[in-house]
Amino acid sequence: MPEKALKNVASKHHLTAEQAAEILRLLDSGFSIPYIMRYHKELAAGLEPAGFYELIEEKRRLEKLESRRRKILKKLEERDILTDELREKIERAADMRELIDYYVPYRPRKRSRSRQALAQGLRPLATQVLSQQEFIPHMGEAAEACVSAEQGLEGVEGVLEGVFHIVSDWVAEEKGHRDRQREVVRRDAMLVASRSGRSVPSRLIREFRSYFDFRQPAAKVHPYHMLCILRGKRLRALQYEVVPPLEAMMQAAAELYLAGGTSQLDQVQSELGEGLPGAEGAALKNLNGTEFLVACIKHSLTTVLAEVTARELDKDLCKKAEQLGLDIIRRNLDSLLMAQPLRKRMLGIHPGYRTGCNLAALDEDGKVLETTTVYPHAPLNKQEAAKETLSRLIEQHGLEVAIIGDGTGSEETEALMAGLIAETSGELRYSVVSEVGIETYASGRAAKDELPDIEPGERSAVALARRVQDPLCELVKVNPRELCPEPYADEVNGGALKKLLDRTIEECVCKVGVDANRAHYSMLRHVSGLGPDKALELVEYRDKRGALKNRQELRDVPKIDQASYEQAAGFIKVAGSDNPLDATRIHPRVYPVAEAIARQMEVPIADLATEEGRQKAGERASQVKLAELEKEFGVHYLLLKDIVAELSEPWPDPRKDRQAPVLRQQRLTVDELEPEQWFVGTVRNIVDFGVFVDIGVGEDGLIHISELSDGYVQSPYDVVCVGDRVRVRVVRVDKEKRRIALSMRKESAPRERRGHERRRRPAAESRAEARRADVEIPNHRPAGAIQTPRSTLGGQSRRFKKAVIGEPLSKTQQQILKKSEPRKPVEDEQEPSEQKKPEAGGLLEKLDFASIEKRGKRSE
Repeated sequence: MPEKALKNVASKHHLTAEQAAEILRLLDSGFSIPYIMRYHKELAAGLEPAGFYELIEEKRRLEKLESRRRKILKKLEERDILTDELREKIERAADMRELIDYYVPYRPRKRSRSRQALAQGLRPLATQVLSQQEFIPHMGEAAEACVSAEQGLEGVEGVLEGVFHIVSDWVAEEKGHRDRQREVVRRDAMLVASRSGRSVPSRLIREFRSYFDFRQPAAKVHPYHMLCILRGKRLRALQYEVVPPLEAMMQAAAELYLAGGTSQLDQVQSELGEGLPGAEGAALKNLNGTEFLVACIKHSLTTVLAEVTARELDKDLCKKAEQLGLDIIRRNLDSLLMAQPLRKRMLGIHPGYRTGCNLAALDEDGKVLETTTVYPHAPLNKQEAAKETLSRLIEQHGLEVAIIGDGTGSEETEALMAGLIAETSGELRYSVVSEVGIETYASGRAAKDELPDIEPGERSAVALARRVQDPLCELVKVNPRELCPEPYADEVNGGALKKLLDRTIEECVCKVGVDANRAHYSMLRHVSGLGPDKALELVEYRDKRGALKNRQELRDVPKIDQASYEQAAGFIKVAGSDNPLDATRIHPRVYPVAEAIARQMEVPIADLATEEGRQKAGERASQVKLAELEKEFGVHYLLLKDIVAELSEPWPDPRKDRQAPVLRQQRLTVDELEPEQWFVGTVRNIVDFGVFVDIGVGEDGLIHISELSDGYVQSPYDVVCVGDRVRVRVVRVDKEKRRIALSMRKESAPRERRGHERRRRPAAESRAEARRADVEIPNHRPAGAIQTPRSTLGGQSRRFKKAVIGEPLSKTQQQILKKSEPRKPVEDEQEPSEQKKPEAGGLLEKLDFASIEKRGKRSE
């Protein structure tokens, strides 16, 4: 990576160029991001995973740019048209778009009308037209001098057509002009979506109705809207286009190319109207030089630049929409995987009608105690028998929580459980969880190997309960694609989605850590440094030889070499090892440092395996002299602080502060809701004025945009996404209309308004203050004056002056006029100089058109 680019990227993430270079070197050597984040704090302190991926993407972008740069330079050298000036521009290009802009005028083209005209000797006339240095009163007469049968120019029409194509191409290919037009298109282009011409199913009409007549400036289109439009296009319900602002583009081009600027353009358009000709030579003869140039500019914009810039803007909008979709998927997946575990004795219920409700009783560690099936719903309706079975399981196994899947029959099953709890007055609580991926997992090979003696439906009940006991361990067994929010997963690039899912799961697994002797293969395969093959070897090794005794034994597993061990060891704990450090996140390579710290604490390493020893380590942490240890071992002080913390609290669970499942004992309805109740709900839909949230009462509640945050919210899409779980407060309930108003704000949090808040004083106070200042406040308007709004009664207001013409001014009016009189300039102050208009002469050089002389050179 070039040094300048490296410094720019590093400064963005508050790193030095040396730190960024070392991080990239470690990544190229095969070290994972979780490993660098945890054990190279001197490089990555404070850098989030997103920062690492930005470094990687920037490196790839620059490598791709450099490869394309070398190819372009090679092509230009082979054609002998590479000059020092052009080489310098190409070497200076900072992105692919800029590089292509420099190359466009020189790229080989088949049957190019402008190249053919340049070869015929029409460059001087084209340069005269474009430069505007000399006024050409009649293009037909100017073209007569260029007629030459030898060059294939037998008439004035052919000459003018050739010049027309030359100038149009120069306008379209000039980099400065292209950059200006990109700015105009980004600012003024419109995104227009409409219903597709084919018949649209009713379900799609309901989903995309708001986009059937959608028209909005592209600069204001939120990526969420673009994502919905792309989804509608994929489902053939919508069609859209980016409409370039041709009039604004003409104005921008006129400022660059016409000596008189936009005023000269307006004059030409008023004289010719819609009669600007195209590339037909007969229609060009009667134009003067300025009109001819305007015709070339219009042709260049309509046929080339408008399409190119609109396509680039469309690509940028799609890219932003895809990035939003990937970010939503990442946030949702992280929320699911890192949910707080609930280690309790559980009853898993996989509801159903005809196939019945599958039940599974589990202990705190997820061990299956009993499984069975009941049929409380239609068509059998054996509710009493189902209640007896449920009561027996709860009492016999001491179950504390029931987990109900949200699939078919979930509402009836929830009502059954709520009724059972009310009848027995028990302490049992229940929660409804998602069944995403349950059916696929229960019928898959992994579930059959894990639970061979249990039916698929009962396996689903087991998986539902375990999904709450340890969400990460259970969800990694499911295809991560099924955990993605449906509206977004189909609209993003498949390759980018797979990379995102893999790295998100790896980050979560490495944060939580795994037990070498108990972890499932699905967890081990995501550990940094292992992967599927080595994880399978580890599982087979412990199945054959029993539990691992310490971390060092990992080196005996086939395929786990020193490099893999170096990366994976810190994320794999071995409980019951003869070395208590093997049950911590301390890496084996810094065990000597940990032992030195323990000596300073005066706590033997063996005592760290007990609660008493860890408590002593926590109390004596302040005795550790980090500066001396940093100097002695060469270990960064941030890593030393982590080691000290790990000795007193080994492997803290990062999920303990995350959101826990919502446990209930009764099924609420809208009629039972009361203000100030708190719920955890799921975002179902987002609109411009707020968010609809499902809180489990059968009706979605609305969070108005003003209630989404304690601060100012510009757009609901900036706060939440569809599928997010949010904690909400009931503000009010309209039980007749079945409407629920919710809020995410704190009860006592004041609203934050944009700008400075002005305190309005009482009218009586203002009048009293006015009297003290002897200011007359009229209670009626002056005689003969027209009534005007207060905001227009300034001394400089034309409406105020018109109102008092010929009338004597009152005292109040005199004071207003006195205050609003313009301040006289001080003698030392200089008047601001007027901006000079661009002169017609030398415009070609100011626009960096010197390279035009080299354009159109015949290729060898």
